[in-house]
Amino acid sequence: MGRPEKPIPPEVASQALGLLAAYLRQGRRQARYLFDGKLIRGVPYSELARRTGYSASTLQRAASGRHVSPAGGREGSGT
Repeated sequence: MGRPEKPIPPEVASQALGLLAAYLRQGRRQARYLFDGKLIRGVPYSELARRTGYSASTLQRAASGRHVSPAGGREGSGT
């Protein structure tokens, strides 16, 4: 299991970036997926990356509330 996420910086918490970060975190915590035949709650970023085409590090940076990659920055898109 990875280390706990840091709080979203208060200076961006009410801005679009902070709201996106909170939305991503909530969705990830509430999501469920099968792992080795067991239903697991809290999808890891590696699984979200596999499903979305974005890298795990891009999703982690967006959920940090500190940085969002430019639009279209999916893996393998040539950007």
